[in-house]
Amino acid sequence: MSFDLYIFQAFNGLVGKNWLFDSFSFFFSEYSLFLLIILAIYFGWTIKNWRNKISFFLLSLTSLIVSRGIIVEILKLIFKRERPSDFLNIETIIHGSGFSFPSGHTAFLFTLAFSIWVLNKKWGSIFIVLSFLTAISRIITGAHWPTDIIFGILIGSIIPFILEPYFFKNKKEKSPPLF
Repeated sequence: MSFDLYIFQAFNGLVGKNWLFDSFSFFFSEYSLFLLIILAIYFGWTIKNWRNKISFFLLSLTSLIVSRGIIVEILKLIFKRERPSDFLNIETIIHGSGFSFPSGHTAFLFTLAFSIWVLNKKWGSIFIVLSFLTAISRIITGAHWPTDIIFGILIGSIIPFILEPYFFKNKKEKSPPLF
């Protein structure tokens, strides 16, 4: 049995045993993206230094375009990997559309998380944890294979660090408060 199939079946096998767990998995898989976008905008708005505020939004936007809009889409067209529900011909909580590899949700959220982490380790760490919960929920709910998630994390984690020097030339301001 392949790594992907073994891990997918272990995680997806958790579905249907507890309604609360299923509800959390569904929420993180489908809706946490919107919540994290709103929180990221709030974070950016709380940055006091206007130069850093603009740099943060430009870094985030550029990183998202490069990672999710370009790299992920090119890889999806190259690999054309079927989603687990299509490959295994099973019913899943979430049935994503399009190709599976790499996970666009995961690449998007980790790009956002590391764009924040560049400026504020505390906020960034919270975003990384929430992004990881979303990524795992995408396996649990049946939308992705584990390697889709792993590569989404890699893409989303690397791009903000590659682009950061182009947006933050000076020392960054002290981190804004959490709330």
